[in-house]
Amino acid sequence: MWTTWVGAAIAIALWDWLAVALDRRRMGYFTKPAVIVALLAAVLTGISRLGHPAMALSWAAVALLFSLVGDVLLMLPKARFVGGLAAFLLAHLAYLVAFSNGLPPFNLWTASIAVAVGLLAGKFYERLRAALVAQEKSFLIKPVAAYTAAISLMVLAALLLPLRRHTPSAAALTVAAGAALFLASDALLAWDRFVRPLPRTKVLRRSLYHLGQIAITTGLLLLSHAPLA
Repeated sequence: MWTTWVGAAIAIALWDWLAVALDRRRMGYFTKPAVIVALLAAVLTGISRLGHPAMALSWAAVALLFSLVGDVLLMLPKARFVGGLAAFLLAHLAYLVAFSNGLPPFNLWTASIAVAVGLLAGKFYERLRAALVAQEKSFLIKPVAAYTAAISLMVLAALLLPLRRHTPSAAALTVAAGAALFLASDALLAWDRFVRPLPRTKVLRRSLYHLGQIAITTGLLLLSHAPLA
């Protein structure tokens, strides 16, 4: 059952947060990516139980695979930041495709959400760009701009899911919440790395990231009607 793998991901995530809190880096080298491996197993189990191709789950598997690559690159002794950024950018694009099964209705709600996401992303990027210029890291401006655009589109698509017709609201809201948590984790990481150090937020960042991935995966499995048993 895919629920067993999701449960395993939650258990490993708790273990990982403890490792982060205790500064056990070697343990974290295993536990952080292991959460994503368990979620990938959940998605693949869900696909096999359905017995037919499921676009959303297939793209979720791609997103989790790129997330795993990004986690590994960012945990190497000499972190490959640009490589990790590229891997997660591709993960967000894969999630974007997974969330975009048809166009949402165009109304005041969808327009307002799109404008709000665009304004917030633009303001946040402006602050990051100023910090990169001040730190003489202008070579990161384009990669960060591309990443900001990708994660913003992913979050927008997730937030619009509950507004689609014939979409289970609880599952769609779970996906939307997961995307928002993922965004919050990345925002804290970017602010800590480029704008101003945020002490004592490592556990918060890691937990937001894992909870986001768990919620997105669970929501997509429920939306795809993957059998629970």
